[in-house]
Amino acid sequence: QRHIFCYGECASTSPSVSPSKKPTLRPSLIELPNQQDAEYDPVLKVPKCSTASYSCSTGGLVAGRGALGPEQDSPNSLDGCTDSNAGNYKISESIEKITVSSNTQSNMREGDTVTVTAKVICWFTGANDTADFYYTASVVDLVWVYIGSVDCFKVFAKAEESENELMDQDIVRPASLHSQGKEQELSMSYTLPTGSQGSQHAVRVNFSYRIGERDTTSSCVESTADDQFYNDVDDLVFTVEKENTEVLI
Repeated sequence: QRHIFCYGECASTSPSVSPSKKPTLRPSLIELPNQQDAEYDPVLKVPKCSTASYSCSTGGLVAGRGALGPEQDSPNSLDGCTDSNAGNYKISESIEKITVSSNTQSNMREGDTVTVTAKVICWFTGANDTADFYYTASVVDLVWVYIGSVDCFKVFAKAEESENELMDQDIVRPASLHSQGKEQELSMSYTLPTGSQGSQHAVRVNFSYRIGERDTTSSCVESTADDQFYNDVDDLVFTVEKENTEVLI
């Protein structure tokens, strides 16, 4: 038997009359959305996320442009659209990463709005660098649908004036104008089409240097000996869940 010795008045060992404060509850675990990194598909010849997820990203699989970098498994396009090899890596235009993600906290599903984000390197001020966004609801029967275009931010107004002066003088742009390209994230959103035959969809980003009007009806930008667009094209295949057609009674 254990004996308790007190000096002076002992504290009561009986239960307290008033209850103590509520105990701190253990915080519940928050389930994070399913984010997936794509793997290169040797059949489709592009990065692919094989299962449905909240987001799908190329990671570093498309970093660089053609021979610049060099880009792994260039050109990373479903239809053989090619990249330009002109310029210098980390200075000239390139796509570094593409991510497509649901605007909800669940896996991407038909009818949902998703956002496509391209991490790119813009040349000089980026004043004439543009990313064109496309999607297709089938990787077998390719039909590229134009989403929209986003220009790189114009970083320095003074540098932009210098670039425009070069254009006015019809001078070929020198790489020495800027020793490091500007990294930017450009985004566009669209609604995943319903009733598609398969579960694999794809997005495309065409990133290039252009002056004047551009033909957005063509999902492929090709440079020629006379016209150099410093173009980079990359596709990303991802898996989409079917539209929920259950009726609640």
